[in-house]
Amino acid sequence: TLQLLEPHNSKREEASRYLLDALKAMILTQMKFERRHLEKRPDLIRNVAKLRDKRERQEQLLREESRWNGQDDDGTITTTACDNDMAELPEGYSLRPLVPSDAAFVNSRWPFRSNKSLVMIEKQILADNVNATKFGHSTCLGIEFNDELVACIIRHRNGSLGILHVDEDHRRCGLGAILLRDAMNALVFRKDPVFAFIIDGNKASEAVFAKLGWKKENPLGKKGTGKRRAKRLWIYSPKEVEQ
Repeated sequence: TLQLLEPHNSKREEASRYLLDALKAMILTQMKFERRHLEKRPDLIRNVAKLRDKRERQEQLLREESRWNGQDDDGTITTTACDNDMAELPEGYSLRPLVPSDAAFVNSRWPFRSNKSLVMIEKQILADNVNATKFGHSTCLGIEFNDELVACIIRHRNGSLGILHVDEDHRRCGLGAILLRDAMNALVFRKDPVFAFIIDGNKASEAVFAKLGWKKENPLGKKGTGKRRAKRLWIYSPKEVEQ
């Protein structure tokens, strides 16, 4: 990566733009996270005047970023599909984009983690932060409760959605469906293919995906058992659902 910034590298300008976009994405995400955190914990505010000046600068930047990305003025993301008959977040929960520091949580909840998966997840979250500055929609998302991350979903390097997880104490609240809905809406908005892989026998995931209009690409495919269970391709087609 650093080699791309060498003076005679032909891709130096491209690498510089990427790093600038990544830094911008991280700053904007941190701004939004800080605002939500202080709204929940106003007792942490020490210098009201300084915070007011900081908020004014942040609001100006967020308005400019929102107009560029097609977001609402308050920084929220307007979804484009799957909104009908979907539960909203229960009281006390908040949805936000993941940031690289969340990678440890995501990795710890992934059954297929390895000694390389943490770095992979960090890279995917960072790449999604960069894309969010261009499209205004995130595909790597998390849900917090009492300032603690309790659920997540990411987009893998191959473009598939995955690692959809909700901690045990927070299940049966519709959090998984909300994460999947918002992540797939982001892909629909970008006009990217919407797909995922689900292990045979994962009834909970299959139920959530089916509820939102996903289908198995090959429903008649032979099912394996035990360690031979296959990862089935699931796809979502907005046109099919609209019909």
